[in-house]
Amino acid sequence: HYRSCMQRFSTAEPMYKRVLEAQVRTLGEHHMHTLITTNALANILHDQGKLQAAEPHYRTAAEGFQAAFGDRHPYAREPLENLAALLRETGRHAEANQIARRVRA
Repeated sequence: HYRSCMQRFSTAEPMYKRVLEAQVRTLGEHHMHTLITTNALANILHDQGKLQAAEPHYRTAAEGFQAAFGDRHPYAREPLENLAALLRETGRHAEANQIARRVRA
């Protein structure tokens, strides 16, 4: 089962990268659909253990959603929560806790 899931993620990753490139080109980096795809790609990378690759995508999605909707909107919260989880996984607990406090505020 694990191998099957990992194969699906590895198949999804290049597709999401292509979609993201097209969205950035046609809609712009800060368009809502582009940010949703950015967060989805970060999730795929994170689930594959590609933490360094996932982190900037979470940050981009979080910053874009915060700018558009504010900190409390669910679209802004999800990438922040995912980023906090990733930071905990990489031992950066202080930064993860800071983000988690911001999400709960």
